[in-house]
Amino acid sequence: MKTHNEHTGANRPPRAVNIPSLQERQEFWSWGYANEAFENVLEACGFISNPPQPLSKAVWRILYTGIITTYARPFTKSFGGHRLPLEIVPEEHVKLHEAIMQTRHKEIAHVDATTYQADDPQIGNINQIRITMTKDHNSLAVVHMTCPIPEIKQLTRQLLKKAEYHVGKFRRKYIDNSMLPPGDYKLNLDQMGLPLFIGVKRL
Repeated sequence: MKTHNEHTGANRPPRAVNIPSLQERQEFWSWGYANEAFENVLEACGFISNPPQPLSKAVWRILYTGIITTYARPFTKSFGGHRLPLEIVPEEHVKLHEAIMQTRHKEIAHVDATTYQADDPQIGNINQIRITMTKDHNSLAVVHMTCPIPEIKQLTRQLLKKAEYHVGKFRRKYIDNSMLPPGDYKLNLDQMGLPLFIGVKRL
């Protein structure tokens, strides 16, 4: 005849806790930030394409700069996290992706005067200061490269779907059934990984 403890399983060893590896946690962290970045890029692309009122050249340029840097952030080096691999970019958009990254690296985050060459050798370096001479005066203009906003939006929409998939996969496996009490927590990226979530003060 079974005892009460045998019926309730009190004598059984506790079930192993499902703890993600450090790599899984780092990848989730990176995908989480990528998810936010791609959402922001999509919203900014929508705004810059159809603003409530005409944008000045300077304001348009600042918004465009934000789109490029925000898109590129998940693909740049992250201490303690992972940069997203090029393999997630759809093949038909790889050339655009590379142009966005080049714009970020060589024109926005840094300004390269001699190593940012256009495909057309007659243009030379993309970053230029041009001088226009007329009979009465001269003017200066800074030359920029511009990636097409509709294509950036199309690419970003596809990447957002991938980010949502990876974030959702981790949440279903490790968060939805974590039995955490109400409160705010941050993901533990320490090597040991325990506890998985650390309580934090609400911002």
